[in-house]
Amino acid sequence: MQQRKADWFHVASTLSDEQLQHLMRFFTVAESLPGWEAGDNSPVIWLGKVLKQRGTGISRELVLWIKANSSNQFLPHGALL
Repeated sequence: MQQRKADWFHVASTLSDEQLQHLMRFFTVAESLPGWEAGDNSPVIWLGKVLKQRGTGISRELVLWIKANSSNQFLPHGALL
């Protein structure tokens, strides 16, 4: 959960868009576990940025799902500044 952005970008380069979306859902739920909190360093943010770079982006459905299943204010897009 606390890996660097570059590490997540490297891992994501080997995965399909669908796999990234599944991982985003997994890490969204995982953050509710003790010790798994990631705040503004969440892999959900970095994986979403990879999707954006690919031109896929994060679907409205996924955004709404993430917001409904997380208390992390930074998900899915990261800090506003």
